[in-house]
Amino acid sequence: GKYFRLDADIIICNTVGEAHDIAPVGGAVIYTSYSEFNGIFDGNGHTVTYVSCIGSDRNGVFGYANSATVKNLTVNGYIKGRNRVGGIFGSTYNCTAENCTNNMTFYDARDCVGGIAGYSEISNYTYCTNNSKVAGMQQIGGIVGYSNGDTFNGCVNNGEISAVKGSA
Repeated sequence: GKYFRLDADIIICNTVGEAHDIAPVGGAVIYTSYSEFNGIFDGNGHTVTYVSCIGSDRNGVFGYANSATVKNLTVNGYIKGRNRVGGIFGSTYNCTAENCTNNMTFYDARDCVGGIAGYSEISNYTYCTNNSKVAGMQQIGGIVGYSNGDTFNGCVNNGEISAVKGSA
């Protein structure tokens, strides 16, 4: 995959259209729920403010990531999502998140909702922090909503977690 480094804070708004709408940043597709991100994204200590009002599945700054690394990134904003919703990743497979912080507000989320990732398999989380309330129907977590085979090192949840039914 390709390497991208953020050199300034940015704002991404996805307020109309379908889940496959994208916001290109420096030639990279940051948001997508149908295509996968499989590169290295270094936030370089900067912040992405992300506003999504479309209520899609796999919603996050990176909708779906496979064999990707995201590091040194803070995310702020608002996400309206359904299933597999997270501040950084909606859904991941074999990914790494390092020094990532979530300050997002989630609303109308249902299943697999997490501060960093909504749905995650075989991924690594190191020094990630969630500062937001994470709520939904089931499979809700401060760092990851649904986790299968993931590893966590030095991660902290500072937000309230609540599930209407199922697990939190």
